[in-house]
Amino acid sequence: MTVVAILAVDFTLFPRRLGKTETYGVSLMDVGAGSFVFSSSVVSRFARGKEKRNLRASRRKVMQVMLLGLARLAITTMIGYHSVETEYGRHWNFFFTLAVIQVCADTLPIAAHRALPFGLLISFAYQYVLSCHGLSAWILQAPDVRSHESETNVLTRFVSMNREGVSSACGGYFAIHLIAAHLGNALSKPVLNFSRWLQTMAIVTCAFWFAAIASHAYVEPTSRRAGNAAYVLWIVAFNLQVIIVYVCMTWFARSANGRGKCDIPVLASAINRRQLFVFVVGNALTGLTNLAVDTINADANTAWGVMSLYLSAISIVALAMDRRK
Repeated sequence: MTVVAILAVDFTLFPRRLGKTETYGVSLMDVGAGSFVFSSSVVSRFARGKEKRNLRASRRKVMQVMLLGLARLAITTMIGYHSVETEYGRHWNFFFTLAVIQVCADTLPIAAHRALPFGLLISFAYQYVLSCHGLSAWILQAPDVRSHESETNVLTRFVSMNREGVSSACGGYFAIHLIAAHLGNALSKPVLNFSRWLQTMAIVTCAFWFAAIASHAYVEPTSRRAGNAAYVLWIVAFNLQVIIVYVCMTWFARSANGRGKCDIPVLASAINRRQLFVFVVGNALTGLTNLAVDTINADANTAWGVMSLYLSAISIVALAMDRRK
């Protein structure tokens, strides 16, 4: 859905109500970044209880993601590609957010089975700063009224220019990572009683939905840009709900065919194993498509044709990379 939406939103055929919200609220495209972090974390080495990477391997992983972020920044700057400053900031992009999460995860000595309270604590502490110390108003300030000239320190100036990305990465997305890792650790345990498992998961999901709605209504409305507590809780609740649906579908499929195994489509497995790579390919093809096609003025037939070719290309690349191991 994320790979589809990042190009589809450039066509007028795509409903505007599904695009990213400007300040507060929730929409389809607000799910993408949070769900990417959640789905990566819920099956991460950290969640599965494996030993952390050594310093060299961890540094290599961070540098790979940082290089992707720098490459995207350099290319979009050189070709004058349009970017929305209110998404992450003037220079920041989602790859930098992933790098920050990786650094924080490798630095803090938190066990996966204890990560949930730490994730909630970080989210609530961050929300306190957002609400009580004016951070939220500062982050959500419109780009045309922001002033960076008064900042003499280079680091302070950089943070000011990229306030959405820096703040949400350290507060919101890292909290999502910790909560997802804890849940992933719990989900990796064998299920001895499916009915009891389903009941427990339903209670946990409802608790997160209740907390998300209460936080949205009484603390601060959900904001993807700020990555506030309501956004963190909403992303967790949404993805837990999705997991329950997928597990139930698998259980019914197994019951229907009378086997203990449920066949997973080859394309789904290929994309699951190379989620970041597929996301990078989607980003690259989105940029190339916008350079080659006037997406804003394209008619419906052109939009459907371009999207079909785009998704076919991504699917072929994912399958080819999976086959080559």
